[in-house]
Amino acid sequence: MGRPNKVGLEYFSLDVKMDDEVELIKAQHGIKGFGILITMFQTIYADKGYYRTWNKRNQLLFSSKVSDDINSITTIIDDCINWDIFDKAMYENYNILTSRRIQKQYIGATYKRTEVEIIEEYLLIKKNNRENITYITVSDNGNLDTTNVSDSKSTQSIRIKDKDKDKDKDKDKDKEHCPAEKKQDIPYKEIVNYLNQRTGSQYKSTTNKTQKLIKARWNEGFRLDDFKTAIDKKCVEWIGDEEMEKYLRPPTLFSNKFESYLNQLSVKNSSQSKEDRQNDMIKDLYQEYKEEEEEE
Repeated sequence: MGRPNKVGLEYFSLDVKMDDEVELIKAQHGIKGFGILITMFQTIYADKGYYRTWNKRNQLLFSSKVSDDINSITTIIDDCINWDIFDKAMYENYNILTSRRIQKQYIGATYKRTEVEIIEEYLLIKKNNRENITYITVSDNGNLDTTNVSDSKSTQSIRIKDKDKDKDKDKDKDKEHCPAEKKQDIPYKEIVNYLNQRTGSQYKSTTNKTQKLIKARWNEGFRLDDFKTAIDKKCVEWIGDEEMEKYLRPPTLFSNKFESYLNQLSVKNSSQSKEDRQNDMIKDLYQEYKEEEEEE
């Protein structure tokens, strides 16, 4: 019987200058937060190599490993997810901790191995066409089906493509059921002009980033009146506040916090402190930076 293929890594590189998100964890939780994060990196690289399932069982095991309270640990890891150190969508969809950076490092470190298995649904980076990589897909019933990237004619590859075709058919059916909604034009110009009128700004409705943000909110079901209402509320709250006026701009107003702005009950006498509002803005700015980085 041959030796089982190695999965995890024996070591990983740690930059001398850490990214801003790591500094934010240190600012929030001190050296303890930094230590928990580095220990989690060690656990990820040593275990599966590019991800770690973050369920109750593993939370308890990790708590025992670092000899700390589980609630304290989950709070720190939650903040790591919120600051995008670990990918939020992967955690919400698959209950795992991973990131583009972790996956890039794992792929780079395993180039000499005979065989490397990667779960396709967990990928945040482009597929690598190395011959020693086998991509694994998680089926609906939880089983793992394998397909090697070098075997483009395998039956599994065909089955995966068929699944993609089925998804495309479902999307086409959805379009047929609501043709009026799909054909409705997005009023980029009217939305941006309204913001300019309220703030005295001169933002352009043709900017790619602005249109992308508006389209994302539009696809979530928000319409012109919603945009105007959200703009009105934040103008009432922030105009006259030297620290907050500068955030009356498309990247902030039309971000993923749009719904909370729209449904804000009180706009003149917000119970949120000035410091908390500024912290929220820092988070929004960091999210914008991450989105622009991914686009590049």
